[in-house]
Amino acid sequence: MGTLTPFLQSQFRRHAPAGWECASEVPLLPTELTQLLGYDPRADVVLSDPTTRSRIWVEFEVSRADPVANHAKFATAHLYSPQTPADHFVSMVSPHIDRGRRNLAAATVRLMRRVGMSAFQTTLLPLATPAEVKRLNQLPADVLDGEGVDVVAEVGRALAVVTPVGQWGRFDVHLVGDLFDVFSNLRGWNDDLRTVDGRRAWGKRSCTYFVYDPASRLFAPSKFCAYVAIHPTADRTGISSEAHRMSVSAYADLNDGTHVMDGHRAWQHLVRELGMRAVTDEDAVTARFNEWLAGCGNLITIRGGKPTFLLPPSWYVLG
Repeated sequence: MGTLTPFLQSQFRRHAPAGWECASEVPLLPTELTQLLGYDPRADVVLSDPTTRSRIWVEFEVSRADPVANHAKFATAHLYSPQTPADHFVSMVSPHIDRGRRNLAAATVRLMRRVGMSAFQTTLLPLATPAEVKRLNQLPADVLDGEGVDVVAEVGRALAVVTPVGQWGRFDVHLVGDLFDVFSNLRGWNDDLRTVDGRRAWGKRSCTYFVYDPASRLFAPSKFCAYVAIHPTADRTGISSEAHRMSVSAYADLNDGTHVMDGHRAWQHLVRELGMRAVTDEDAVTARFNEWLAGCGNLITIRGGKPTFLLPPSWYVLG
């Protein structure tokens, strides 16, 4: 094992939010169950709020070839020893893990919700390159401490994706945790706007920031892409526990002036927390945007006359 996970464990304990506690290598299952199953799943760190009794079980996926293995351990542990309503699983996946594996893990989070878990995935060290993550993971512990890793930002990201920003009916509204969610929303916006009901719900709106998906060559407003509605899992019914993506109908209801969904916070979150790149003058992207806009120009007004594009980080595209 490299040095980055032990370093993050010690630094999460050091930088836990005020009033919170933090422990590492916390077992999920009682001893008798580990004896039966033959494995002993443990969380890298657990952040606990003694006041609310909320616990965030965090796994750092720095460079695993199979990061979804930890998701499976937590999910199967839940079958035998269920999460409490105050427990939340968060997988933090570094840029060193390629896009296919990280997307499989993100999709597995949705399966975890299907069995009644409160589960999330987000990015670990989103502004680092895969090579930089590998270099950090190979440094001696005493050297790593002087590399300026912004652990406060890492702790903040774990808390941000778990904490709802509002509600939509039975659903809690969260900032998206993973790029997989961003691009699911993007494709969903384009699907919804191909329907009569979707166009009616959307109406015509002013936008400045647009997420771009190079794979599909589609765009969507960044504010739409930055949030997701998730069914709270306290009832533990095992029935589908999330909407999977933001919908235009949910967006129209939520974007009602209450600022549950904040446009500035949305694009800042996508850039700072998920590593997306904001560009304004990239000819190839602009040309594709104009082609795309021709099909939905009656639904969107470009605020200020010049759009800003949010592109995936190079490590996500090239992974």
